[in-house]
Amino acid sequence: MGHDGDIEMEPVGKRVITDKAGHPVAVQVDYREWLRIERALQLSSYARQQTTDLARFSGALRFQEDPVAYQRRIRREWT
Repeated sequence: MGHDGDIEMEPVGKRVITDKAGHPVAVQVDYREWLRIERALQLSSYARQQTTDLARFSGALRFQEDPVAYQRRIRREWT
């Protein structure tokens, strides 16, 4: 792993697929490369995963309005 929890990877062999105008629209990689990328992403996700006991925050906020009613009211303001 590199700094900040990043996983260092070797360069990936890829082929960029473009549309008729020459804009990139997709990337093609060898299946073995893809498996290596997936493995690295899973390791990275696992390394960043932290467990937090959310129960300790229960009751930390006191509302004068029902939280669900508040959420509905605020969302109506967005539309």
